[in-house]
Amino acid sequence: MPHQPLNPYTHNKYMLYVYEVLSLAVGYRAVVSPLENIKDFDLFRRLLWISDKESHNGLAARIVPLPETAVEVIGAAIRHIERLAQYLRPYEPEIAAYLSLSVSGDNPFLSMFDRRGKLVPLRPSILTKVLKDAWPFALNWQRHFMRTHLRDKNVPGDLVNAWMGHSEFGEEALGPWSGLSIADLRRLELVIQEILSELDIEVIEGWQRYN
Repeated sequence: MPHQPLNPYTHNKYMLYVYEVLSLAVGYRAVVSPLENIKDFDLFRRLLWISDKESHNGLAARIVPLPETAVEVIGAAIRHIERLAQYLRPYEPEIAAYLSLSVSGDNPFLSMFDRRGKLVPLRPSILTKVLKDAWPFALNWQRHFMRTHLRDKNVPGDLVNAWMGHSEFGEEALGPWSGLSIADLRRLELVIQEILSELDIEVIEGWQRYN
């Protein structure tokens, strides 16, 4: 069967879907490269390490829970990238190599094709241009949306702040002076999953063609 060129919009739209769902699920700030490294995800324990805030006092990072939908979306995204890399390997070896490194943690996890057909990391500057007409909201809309819904479901304010990364130096969630625990994150995980289910967010498989 002759090779049919890949429509880059197929990959780009799928990456946008992954980005939007995960941003809702984990409260990530749109900074340099969203959810940059797959190694930051612990899919077995359903946890994510996030560092999305500059701090003059040192590393500003937090751990957030991964609800079931987020874990499944990440798994589908990995399969999409791996299948696409396998398909492109004979025709576009450089692109295939980039994609393979995305799921090994040596390249940014989320990427898009630019106008030249080159893969580039998904960054706020790209997201702003791509979404400005189709989805004209602030890049951090997911955080404000989820904060409102979490509070409506009576999630304690300190736990919501911990999830969003709102804390002063020395008051970090799960830090030595914090009263929060992993058990609190697990309870939060269930509420986030409930919200995602109410939104009818589904897990979508990406690229599935091999030849």
